[in-house]
Amino acid sequence: MEDAIISDVVYEKIKKFDHRSLDKRQYMLIDKLITNEELKKRYKSYGLCEGCKQPNTSHYGLQYWCQPSATGLAPYSDMAHENFLAVKICEGLRPSSNYVIPQLILDLIQRCWDADPSKRPDAENLCNSLKYLNDSYFGDFNSLICKQTHEASDINEGLLDSSTNYLSNDTHPKAIYTSRLLKKIEADYSGKFYFK
Repeated sequence: MEDAIISDVVYEKIKKFDHRSLDKRQYMLIDKLITNEELKKRYKSYGLCEGCKQPNTSHYGLQYWCQPSATGLAPYSDMAHENFLAVKICEGLRPSSNYVIPQLILDLIQRCWDADPSKRPDAENLCNSLKYLNDSYFGDFNSLICKQTHEASDINEGLLDSSTNYLSNDTHPKAIYTSRLLKKIEADYSGKFYFK
């Protein structure tokens, strides 16, 4: 099965490439390293997100979509990344932050995080929503998204570390952002999860 994300090793090898003007060697390396065709297509079209180290999903550039890009913090950085975290996520835990996100964007994020996959927006709906927000933001400075973004920026300004322009945070020593195997987790008939 092909990887649905690119690894840290692949990211490090291609992060300095300009996806708009790959030379022949770089183009061949991308074809070799990114085996998932959808990821390869996204990389060649939109480049890499420096925050989440994955190919961008579009050229619509609202920075709030990727938590590391918006806040400088990776999700769940304040807790250990052990089996219990995987269970908690399955039970509905979602990333939180005291960083203010415009309500229109937060509503869309929460729809994407819905525990019921049938309630999540499909790719076309998500793309249309992002395009609408982007066009509204850049096309009408009196738009609701523009007002919410400016209000959020004013509030967030007081939360940012002046030297990095990101939120300051102590990362939990057991917060691990590389792939590894966890103990097998199964659900019983009541919907409760347990380790096997």
